[in-house]
Amino acid sequence: MARRSSGRRIVLWLVIAASVLLIARSAWTETLAPLVRRGEWSAVVLQATGIFLALVGAGIMVYGGYAFVQSTMQLWLSSAFQRNIQKVRSKRGDVREARWANWRTLWRTWHPHIPWLFLGFALVAAGGVTMNWGAPETGLRALLGAASLGAFAALRATLPRGKKR
Repeated sequence: MARRSSGRRIVLWLVIAASVLLIARSAWTETLAPLVRRGEWSAVVLQATGIFLALVGAGIMVYGGYAFVQSTMQLWLSSAFQRNIQKVRSKRGDVREARWANWRTLWRTWHPHIPWLFLGFALVAAGGVTMNWGAPETGLRALLGAASLGAFAALRATLPRGKKR
């Protein structure tokens, strides 16, 4: 695998920095500054924490997705994987074994990257909950409402169901 040139790396970091700065400016002007002017400091802290968690989570998801796709593309270039695909398509030989070999190879390729995707998603979700919890319009009331709906759905799923008529 060829390494990126330092010029491309610098451009990539500049794009990342510009994106983060634009998001931070938008978060300040649209969310944080009005809360500071109103003196709602607990909401400022919760909003800033939520924005930070969501940004970090998005970055981790991008990294995990990039690594996932890159390793999958490298797998497609392997001769053993291609031989098994041809064996499955031709329906000759031990097709079942070739399918299982490819599934095992896919799992070995994918499983190091899946936790990054889940971690990123969890951080984005935690950031969203934190931002909603800190929103002065909704506050804790929305979080409790969502939790009660989740509890109702969990309770409903565990209750025995009657026979359909």
